[in-house]
Amino acid sequence: MVVIDNEIDSRVLNSIPQTQETRNTFLLSFLSQFLGETFHNDDMNVDVYISRDSIVETAHHASKSESSTIAALNMPNVIAKAAKTNTDIPKNNSQKRRFRFSEMYELHVQMRYVGDIKLMIGRQGRRNYVEYCITAQ
Repeated sequence: MVVIDNEIDSRVLNSIPQTQETRNTFLLSFLSQFLGETFHNDDMNVDVYISRDSIVETAHHASKSESSTIAALNMPNVIAKAAKTNTDIPKNNSQKRRFRFSEMYELHVQMRYVGDIKLMIGRQGRRNYVEYCITAQ
C-alpha cells in the first residue's frame, strides 16, 4: 500500500482548532479552495469532482478527530493516491437522494504519522465521480 506524507504547512497544522465545532468551521474554510476542482485518482483512473456537498460532508466527519482533520487537509494527495478496496450500492435512501450516487467506492491510503485514511467516492451517472468523505481510521 502507498504511504503518503502530510503536505500541509506547519503553520496550518499548528492552527488546527481544538474543538469539533471550530475544526468544522476551519475545514469548511480551508476546503472551499477546492470547490469545483477535479483531482485524478491513479488507482481507478478517474477524475474526482469536489462539490459543495463534498466539502460539507468531509468537514462534518473529519472534524470529529484531529487525525481526520489532517487527512482532510491533504485532500488532493489522498484522492490521488488512495486505492480502491470496496464497491457498494448505497442502501440509505437519504444518501441516494442527496448525492444521487449509483455506486460508492471505498478507497484507502496510509499517511505517515496518521495511519489509515478512508476516502469515499460516489458515482453519479456513468462517468461522474464525486468525493464524498475523508476520515482517518
